[in-house]
Amino acid sequence: MPKVTVLMPVYNAADYIKESIDSILNQTFDDFEFLIFNDGSTDNSGHIVRSYDDERIRFYDSNQNKGYVYHLNHGIEIAKGEYIARMDADDISLPKRFEKQVSFMDINPNVGVCGTWFKIIGSGDEIRHPLDNNSIRLSLLNHCAIGHPTVMLRACLLKESGLRYEPSFVPAEDYFFWVAMSKYCELANLPEFLLEYRIHQNQISNYRRKEQVEKSQQLRRHQIEEMLTRAFTDIELNYYSLLFDETVDTTYINVENILMFIYLLRDSNQKRCIYEANGFDKWLSDALIRILNGRESKLLNQLQSDLQQSETKLLQAQELISAIKSSKFWRLRQIWLIIKSFFRIHQ
Repeated sequence: MPKVTVLMPVYNAADYIKESIDSILNQTFDDFEFLIFNDGSTDNSGHIVRSYDDERIRFYDSNQNKGYVYHLNHGIEIAKGEYIARMDADDISLPKRFEKQVSFMDINPNVGVCGTWFKIIGSGDEIRHPLDNNSIRLSLLNHCAIGHPTVMLRACLLKESGLRYEPSFVPAEDYFFWVAMSKYCELANLPEFLLEYRIHQNQISNYRRKEQVEKSQQLRRHQIEEMLTRAFTDIELNYYSLLFDETVDTTYINVENILMFIYLLRDSNQKRCIYEANGFDKWLSDALIRILNGRESKLLNQLQSDLQQSETKLLQAQELISAIKSSKFWRLRQIWLIIKSFFRIHQ
């Protein structure tokens, strides 16, 4: 039985797939099976996969486009490996990725999800997600803190728990999956750049960006409501939005009410011990500082704008007075006032 099962769905990735496959086949750790699923590609992707003669590759060809989550869940069902590694058909795994992750998972049996840092192809930007379980779980309250194509999963945990990718949360299915997994195991990221991630216009996260943002917002809210063991009231939802939605205007917030909501969240976490206490308190304080700084900044900007408008109006008035004083009418009026004053004195 192989130590690792690699899952890679493919849809119209002919421009990149060869480089991606080669990066897996050239891993320093080679005890794996490589499951490649063609999701109804209409380009040359299938032909490229079939050109490989490597016994580790198992190619599942299909002319139907069922979505990559369908194939990932199918892959989990048929995987033979102790660990399941994810790979995308447009990314590049560095040679020691599997070697490093297998070694880490072997000596950390409590870890069920192991990601890595990664770099963006082209820009060279570095993505450094938090490393330890507590930090990752707190980060999941804000965003997806594990790079999906970097992960290695513990297969027995998935099969025992029945956890699978949720189709209704595409294109934020990975975020949903990590939140769900965090209830069953510890999460980790290795502090090494072991994958190169490609960004291009055909990615689902690009052309369904709005939907991804909406699904992510649902997940963030759901995690807090789960800690409270109830849904937010309408007022609490407003406070939550003020604290954690950066698009909401916080200029005229009621700070006292926000503090009461923060105390509610803090007390709930202390009672249920969902998140590490000090880390959760810092997460709350960071959110409060952000909105207070934003509030003060907006008020200052408004004040500066009002002052500038006042200065502009004053300057305009001064220019008008100067124009009047330099006009012919103004000079004649001044002469008339002098003559009028002269006759008044002599009367």
